[in-house]
Parts: sequence; C-alpha cells; structure tokens
Amino acid sequence: MPGTARANTLTVVVGGNPAPNAVSANVSLGYDMNYGQATIAIAGPPPAATYYDTVTIDVNAGGDSHQWFSGVLVQVEYNLYPNVTTLQVRGRMHMLEQFKLQGEIDPRDNAVFLDDITGGPATDQTIVQAVIDTVGLTLNGGSIGGTGTVMGTIAPEEFGWKAGESALSYIQRIDSISLGYRTFESTGGSIFRSQISSVPAGSTDMTFAVGLDIVEAKNTRSVTE
Repeated sequence: MPGTARANTLTVVVGGNPAPNAVSANVSLGYDMNYGQATIAIAGPPPAATYYDTVTIDVNAGGDSHQWFSGVLVQVEYNLYPNVTTLQVRGRMHMLEQFKLQGEIDPRDNAVFLDDITGGPATDQTIVQAVIDTVGLTLNGGSIGGTGTVMGTIAPEEFGWKAGESALSYIQRIDSISLGYRTFESTGGSIFRSQISSVPAGSTDMTFAVGLDIVEAKNTRSVTE
C-alpha cells in the first residue's frame, strides 16, 4: 500500500534553553479542560530552568513545522535509574487557578465586588479582562470577546469574587452566564474568550495531519462473547 514516511523532530525549549535530549512529549488540550497540559521525558538532566519558566514544544515532520504547546513549568520528576527526567507543564491559565484573593475582603459578604474589580457594573468581557490583568497574565496575541451586556446593575452581590475562590473559578462563573462565551487558551499560549457554538453540518472544525499532529494511531476490532 503506498504511503508517506515522515521523520519527526521534537524540539523542546525550557526557559530559553534547548533540551536536545528530549525523547518524548504528550500534550492534552480541549475546551472541556481548564487549561492545557503537557508531559515531557528527557534523557538525563533537564536544561537549567526555574518553576514557571516558559516551555515550548515544536514538531517538525517532513519540513512542516508545527507548535504543539506553549506553557509554564510546574513540576520536575527525577528518575534515578534509568536516568530520565519528566517535566510537567501547564498552560498559562494554570496561573488563574493558582491565584486567590489576598488583602482586604469585604467582611459583610467575604468577597470583593465589581466596584473594586472594574470600578462598578461592567460587561462580561471587561470583568474577565480585569481578572486576567489582576493575575498579571497577558493575552499574547489572544482576544477577549463577550456579549457586551452590562452586569452587576441588578443583584451586584451575585458578582462578588469570593475569598478563597480562584481567579479561574470566578471567570468560569462569569462565562456560565455569558451566552456560550468561554475563556480558553491556544497551543501557542494565547488566551482567548469567544463564543463556543456547534459546528455547522458539512463543515470542518479542525484538521490533523498524519505524522505531524498524529504520530500514532491504533484501531482494534473484535468479537467478544
């Protein structure tokens, strides 16, 4: 059967330092995930890096270069023998999950309200953008869309960012009442907020190339009692 053989090249850069001894990478992304995740196996010690350094994973197959993932380093696992180091990487929205309010919280409701977050009632996209700015993340080429509806004019107490609640959880509460708008990130680490709707019949949601996006595929058929 005719086919095409591709020689895949895995390129991993950790904190600006290449990892030439990277032997494998596994990436998970999806709208149903809070943020992307990646696991990288490196033969021997990893390149010099600190936690929350930027990590990028690129694949070159047959001359076609493709960025698989961009995120931050959150965990390093050392296996003494055989000498393999595993890097756990998370998308930048992981920072939203780690961030929780500190400082003065309104003692009446144990929360911070829109008056302190955005200066008063605001659109859903303005609220989400303000939270992202509070955490200190940048869009990196992404964009924040929304319904344009001003929230908080009625029942402002329902829009309080509660003590102990992560920035990600608060954003997801705003997303849940924003007509299908969802905050997510791309493989390149850009943060977007757009309306997630069903794909029209006959259209293509996304495409994958064998040897580039798909490096292994299996199919099993059997008859069992």
